[in-house]
Amino acid sequence: MSAKRSVISDKSFDPIKRLIMDNNISHKEIEDFSNIDYPLFSFKYLRPNSIKECTDASFFFNFIMRLKELSEVGWVGIRQSHKHQYGMEPLPIHKFKPDLSSLAGIITRDVKKLHVLRADSRNHPFVGLQVGKIFHVLFIEASFGDIYDHN
Repeated sequence: MSAKRSVISDKSFDPIKRLIMDNNISHKEIEDFSNIDYPLFSFKYLRPNSIKECTDASFFFNFIMRLKELSEVGWVGIRQSHKHQYGMEPLPIHKFKPDLSSLAGIITRDVKKLHVLRADSRNHPFVGLQVGKIFHVLFIEASFGDIYDHN
């Protein structure tokens, strides 16, 4: 016999209920998403600054492998790791060199810091914004100092 689930009466769940009722998302999809404990990387807002001049194929290979490693470590491991390993470092938005106005779709007025992770074992950074389980990659720094000064 399974435990009876109580009906949720909180109005904050109405948008989720509507998605399910309209068959836009299934209970299984919600369950699958809730069980994800690692970053989902989005490149929707990626800007070409720094990487457009990079011709080193190994840099991109190493970056992809770093994304794999970060996924394996998960959010808990990222939070517990040093910034020059798998950790994440917050930096105020005024520290970044590129114009951020073209990123108004993701960097809203309430965003004061962006998150920096390491793209490879040589500590080249990539910059993004974590929104829930999704890490939106905004910049990948192929040459030190292209995206922000490293003092």
